[in-house]
Amino acid sequence: MKRARFVLFTGLLLSATIALAQGTSFDLTGSWDLQASGSFGKGIQDCVFEGSMTLTQTGTSLAGSGMLSLISGPPACPANPTATLTGALIGNTFEMATGSGQDGDATFTGLVGDAGRSIQGDFSVTVGPFFGLAGSWGAAPPPVGPPAIPTLGLAGLLLLALALATASIWLLARRRALAD
Repeated sequence: MKRARFVLFTGLLLSATIALAQGTSFDLTGSWDLQASGSFGKGIQDCVFEGSMTLTQTGTSLAGSGMLSLISGPPACPANPTATLTGALIGNTFEMATGSGQDGDATFTGLVGDAGRSIQGDFSVTVGPFFGLAGSWGAAPPPVGPPAIPTLGLAGLLLLALALATASIWLLARRRALAD
């Protein structure tokens, strides 16, 4: 019985170690739907945008392109800003800047949440004709067909194998104890 407890404890300890080793690394490569809302200052009507961005992630580096369309707002809002994007993802902290273009430079910061399926944060235009435009933004992958069947991945398969082995050893030990 002591051996079974030891094996069960060892299995749980290994499971916790695998979970901690996985950390909070996300791969943001792919297409994202964007929403943004900001203004040029207090009391000024918000510029509301929808659009998309495509990202490629290599390690912690991010690169891509983005396009927004003005949904509502005053005439001072940019109509259809597009940009080249570069940035980084450190843990779950997202930082990105636009390249110089006709709409100016902007920075986007935020946090990745929902197991890498959403980004929420703030933006501000730092240079150009729309200098001072600032607000909040969010992104999520576009919906695609029926919900995907979750996969275990390598860590999940190892954890499942460990759980099955631990259960088997416990059952064998229990059987022996009952036979005696």
